[in-house]
Amino acid sequence: MSKLWTKNGRPLSCQGNDVFAPSGALVGHIHGDRVFRVEDGGYVGTLVGDRLIYRTYDIDGPNRAYTRRVTDINADTVPPSHTWGDEPTVPV
Repeated sequence: MSKLWTKNGRPLSCQGNDVFAPSGALVGHIHGDRVFRVEDGGYVGTLVGDRLIYRTYDIDGPNRAYTRRVTDINADTVPPSHTWGDEPTVPV
C-alpha cells in the first residue's frame, strides 16, 4: 500500500487505483493523475507527486489514459505543500 497526503499533509493510502482515508473509507479511484468518487464520478482532486490537491480547472472529468506511479515515503507525517490548489474534501 502506497502513502499519499492531502495538500495540508493529511495521510491517505493507495491500494491499486483506489485511495483510502486513514479510517479505511474509500476516497476515490485514480484515473490518470486525478481521483474521482466511485459513487457518482465526481472530482476529488489531482495527484501532484505524493499529494492529492483540489484544483478547479481539473474538474472536467477523466480524460487521461495513464496512471501516475505513486511512490512510498517513509514518513508518518508530512508538512503542508506549497503547491497551487486547495485541500480536497475526503471522508474522515
